[in-house]
Amino acid sequence: MENCARRIQRALAIRNMKQIELSEITGIPKSAISQYCSGAFKPKQNRLFLIAKALDVDEAWLMGLDVPMNRSIDIPEADNISPMPKMREWRVLGATACGTPLHRESDDETVLAPANIDADYVFRCVGDSMIGAHIFDGDIVFVKSNVYVDDGQIAVIRIGDEYTLKRIYRGEDYLELRAENPKYPPQIIRGEQENAEIVGKAVRFLTRAI
Repeated sequence: MENCARRIQRALAIRNMKQIELSEITGIPKSAISQYCSGAFKPKQNRLFLIAKALDVDEAWLMGLDVPMNRSIDIPEADNISPMPKMREWRVLGATACGTPLHRESDDETVLAPANIDADYVFRCVGDSMIGAHIFDGDIVFVKSNVYVDDGQIAVIRIGDEYTLKRIYRGEDYLELRAENPKYPPQIIRGEQENAEIVGKAVRFLTRAI
């Protein structure tokens, strides 16, 4: 049976929400959210309620009990309805590899997602190299260009005519690409050897994992 920490982690991945966003929504300090996710502490009842409400999951499920994940609507709250965010059709520009670099043109594929995502490009992921970051084969990644990508952040990188999604780390004269799957070794890119560039920072992803 999953414990509370694992349930919070899973709900965050399913809702495509980061710990800092959960902190902002609930008013619970980021440090406390981090401790709940690591299993160092369990949230008290009042905070468990706030977390469950923010993640739109059942409190009992969040505690690790064998009950449905979705919140019960038998007794609706007075504020139980709110507007959906404005949506738009995003055009998928192609496929970016979570594994061996590749580029596959899309056939006018679009994806419905919130219109307020601050992104310039949309790619569909192929492969399993980023599963440790909860990014799976077939997921959609939103990419922001013309922004600096810090070491350790996930980005789309172009190598020649191919694209890949990895965490990046800069060396003195090279770029290291790291996967989130131990079966894929780090890849070293040297500017004088390959025509490579950072396309942009991955800012959001839309997962099909349940």
